[in-house]
Amino acid sequence: MSVVEPSRTAETVVNYRRALKYCHHYKNFDEDLSKLNRFWDSISTIGSINQDLLQGHGTPLLESMRETRSNFTSLQERLLQSLVGETIAKAKSELSFFAQNTIDILIRNLFERTADVGFLAVDEIVRDFLQSEEVSVEQMRQRLQAYTQKYSVYDEILILDQQGKVKSQLNGSNQIEIPDNPLLRQIDQADEYFEFYGYSSFYPQRSKSHIFASRIYTGQGEGQQHIGYLVMFFRFEDELSRIYQQMLKGGDTITLLLVDEKNSVISSSNPSLLSVGEKVDGFNGTLDRPIMLKNQEYLSVSLPSTGYQGYMGLDWTARALMPVSKALDVPLQKKRQNGSGDEIVLSSSLSQIYQESHNINRKLRIVTINGKSLAARLEVRTFVPILEKIQDVGNEMTGIISDSIGMLSQTVMGAVLSDCRLYSGLAIDIMDRNLYERANDCRWWALAPTFIEELENAVKGDFDSLQKLESTLKYINELYTVYTNIIVFGVNGEIIACSQESETSPLSGTLLSDKTLIADTSMISNPQSYAVSDFCPTPEYSGKSTYIYSAAIRNESGLPKAGVGVVFDSEPEFQAMLESALPRDSFGDPIPGSGGLFVSPDGLVISTTSTEYRVGERINLPSQITRLRNGQSYEGVVNLDARQLLLGATASSGYREYKTTGDYENPVIAVIYVDPAETA
Repeated sequence: MSVVEPSRTAETVVNYRRALKYCHHYKNFDEDLSKLNRFWDSISTIGSINQDLLQGHGTPLLESMRETRSNFTSLQERLLQSLVGETIAKAKSELSFFAQNTIDILIRNLFERTADVGFLAVDEIVRDFLQSEEVSVEQMRQRLQAYTQKYSVYDEILILDQQGKVKSQLNGSNQIEIPDNPLLRQIDQADEYFEFYGYSSFYPQRSKSHIFASRIYTGQGEGQQHIGYLVMFFRFEDELSRIYQQMLKGGDTITLLLVDEKNSVISSSNPSLLSVGEKVDGFNGTLDRPIMLKNQEYLSVSLPSTGYQGYMGLDWTARALMPVSKALDVPLQKKRQNGSGDEIVLSSSLSQIYQESHNINRKLRIVTINGKSLAARLEVRTFVPILEKIQDVGNEMTGIISDSIGMLSQTVMGAVLSDCRLYSGLAIDIMDRNLYERANDCRWWALAPTFIEELENAVKGDFDSLQKLESTLKYINELYTVYTNIIVFGVNGEIIACSQESETSPLSGTLLSDKTLIADTSMISNPQSYAVSDFCPTPEYSGKSTYIYSAAIRNESGLPKAGVGVVFDSEPEFQAMLESALPRDSFGDPIPGSGGLFVSPDGLVISTTSTEYRVGERINLPSQITRLRNGQSYEGVVNLDARQLLLGATASSGYREYKTTGDYENPVIAVIYVDPAETA
């Protein structure tokens, strides 16, 4: 017997009878069992009246029947409490998943912004603009436009002088009248960058702005002079809207909120229920203490971010809410068999109740058989129908208990399948979002003046130029820690400089291993274009498989003269993405037997959470999965490597401009599964 266990222990429901008013399907079971109890009592009364016919032998028989009835009554209470408890635990697990991933997806995105502001603040064109007249206001604006063409997550960027006066800006419709001196003072007090959410006079048309800012210096290192400020405005509402759209595909039962440290809503997927600026209680909504909104009770879970690469963001939490009526009134599926013929039972507690009901009924059958034998020996035929009715009631009770568990079991199995499909969509969305940044990074860095100006001399062996290249690459890599290396290479593939040099096998002077990537990069003439290696083992990633993204460093005529390649740290990054999308129990732990894969349509394993598979090997996937097209999903019970899995899969559909504009084709499928055999 397999067990799909959504929680290690079903949540204890203090007043589960109160919950039954919402659990209409369980309430029907309760009413049916209560009717049988009353019928049992009536039959027992008749038996008591007629026990004298058994000539003194009826007392033990009736006591056994009363004991059996008491056992069934106790089991009925445990059953209903377990059913309600499992349902609440499932709802809590679902809410936790939505809340956690809402905040963590946002934090992953914002982590990239902390690196952006650090890099753009040392951009040489920005520095030259503030220090001389060689760079015009229009040239600076074009530079900012070129940046946001690659990073469309910003809708305003300001370059300020040391007094806070706006020298250049991206958005001409943003009418700035006075500087935001309090913000400037906070930027001055920050160590590296400053992140802020609130009103700023640097964008007076908005009630709230999400800002990343940094001081600008004449150069790097000690002794450099402060010459201005960089202020970048993140498209906060746009990004949250995209997250809600991805998270809430297929239904509006759940409401997602982003809440600040004062318990004020700063973003809502359902403004008609809770709008920006409203206060929410600090505690989670439970059955015994639900949150009341518009005369309706809500369960809710509030969670902070788990962080990313050490970045925790501002003091925000994400909250997921669901009406108690929707959480508990789960339509039950009729009892059926899965493909292997094994009955799938919800949890160990319900499995135990299932077995106990059959054991009690088996004992009742023995009691009635003995009673019939006694009645036959004493020739008391009128007592036999009483015993038979008692046995019928016992059979019906056992049947109701079995059906309720079986139906809820199948309902949960359907929910697990649906979750696997939903979570696979989340996993592939996280992947697309992450790789979107990789495509942006290499293209922007290819425009870095240091690379363009120092490259030719570095190739000729000029030590100072080479040192500047390496210093810039190392600085970038310190900001963008998802790369194991950042490489500048010539059109012939020779590695000129890199951010991380191996002591045992130096890369400088050797050839980049991927000849196709070299050729593709050397043909790039458009600053919006980039090249990507196949996912395969490469010496640049210690012989492991990864993607290398590259863009062309172009000369004044626009022709490629070198390339910038970024070696993505795919092993831990992809695995972390999959692990964040695994189905979880009410304690926040992955469900036993759950796992995830990133695979190509031909079965190449790109990443896995399981030791059953290895990166780089190929597995045989069912055609329902391999035929998925961009954005399509699948769910079902699938046989994979002699295992029967509850499985969901979703094909990549891209994010913002990445994989949506014909820039790059790389079909990848996220697979999330649960192996019921491992959950027992």
